[in-house]
Amino acid sequence: MRRSPGENGHGPRVLVIAATAVVLAVVALVIATYGRPSTIVPTPSPTASRTPPGATSTAAATSTPAGSSTPSISPTGAVEGYGYVLATHTSEEQRIVIRRESDGSVAFDLDGALPAVSRDGRRLAYWRSTPGLGPTDLRVIELASPTSDRSVFTVNDDSLGGSVVWSNDGQGLLVTTYSRRTTGGGGIEGGAPARYDLLMVDLGTSPPSARPAAQPVTGGRVFIPVGWDRPGKAAAGVVTGPGGYAIEYATWNGNASEPLGFTEIPRPLLLAESVHASDDAKLVLGVQDDLTVVRVWPLLDVAKADEVRAATVLTGYPLWRPAAAGSYEVFWLPYRRIDLFRYRSDQSATLFSSDEGVTLVATRPDGSAVLIVVRAVDQPPPLPAGRLLLLDVATKQTSALATLSTPLGGSTRLLPREVVLR
Repeated sequence: MRRSPGENGHGPRVLVIAATAVVLAVVALVIATYGRPSTIVPTPSPTASRTPPGATSTAAATSTPAGSSTPSISPTGAVEGYGYVLATHTSEEQRIVIRRESDGSVAFDLDGALPAVSRDGRRLAYWRSTPGLGPTDLRVIELASPTSDRSVFTVNDDSLGGSVVWSNDGQGLLVTTYSRRTTGGGGIEGGAPARYDLLMVDLGTSPPSARPAAQPVTGGRVFIPVGWDRPGKAAAGVVTGPGGYAIEYATWNGNASEPLGFTEIPRPLLLAESVHASDDAKLVLGVQDDLTVVRVWPLLDVAKADEVRAATVLTGYPLWRPAAAGSYEVFWLPYRRIDLFRYRSDQSATLFSSDEGVTLVATRPDGSAVLIVVRAVDQPPPLPAGRLLLLDVATKQTSALATLSTPLGGSTRLLPREVVLR
């Protein structure tokens, strides 16, 4: 499948993703998204090894009770308990819908795009669009209180907003912005943005402040935010371009005399949209283009990567398991299975297998369950279209959440993180 940033949430139509790539999205809408299905059909194998360093909604959703939680509903209409976020995109509008996990009912929805859920699952960041232009106003809402919606950053007149990643302490947003002016001229479809920026929006200041996390990139190159260790004064993003491969690694080291830097990413090539940070923003993973090796490295040093080799081709992008108490566990997809892999011990356990196609799409913030989409193996992208299931990690049991279908001319995605409110 080939997809451009205008379709996956990183901006206008400038980035082409390789056919074997997957975009971790299904509850994402257009943000980094983990899990576009691969068309490769490898031979199953259960083992993995590590080598030394060197790696109103327009969407139809027919919901059925999951039976896995019993959230209570507050007078404001917010969901208290487990839930998930759907985002829809048609030629007419973009909306964000928060649904309750228990029965699929809508807690509330928003007029906006490119949502990102905080690490604790309590807040949602998203862009509100200016009609005729695109995303311009970055906002944060407390999911337990829909009336708390507030603006935290507004782009310059000549820019639009892109992907968003929360900092590890929940007090900042790592965001991309890009120029409305394009290299090809003639508007947003006339070429690549003339400039891309990676910014740190600090919510701990009043009013929130923004500063560069990297030097701007030009010439059709695109930023994808990776992670921000705000207390540790470190942030990173990848630079990509046509083909969807990670070209360079951009870092901000607030403890260094020269904080901004770029590093060429060692070959073999990494698939740019697979790259994302662990919950504590200390480690980063990315998938090599052959879909058999996952590289793991410290946030600021891509050159110090370990290589975790799967014995079979991965049919989707891995997801870090949140709240894993420093054990750095990863959900990954070796040929129609979902395994839980413990990075530092190389231990792996199978949680789920199917004769159908399986895609990882989201996790609960407490790591107790993972959302998956099961679909017919011959069903083409885009995602999602299929049965949305909740897989409990402890019991290895699944519960049906919804049947998702994509309307003609539109798309629906899920955020790569569920919402939990306590």
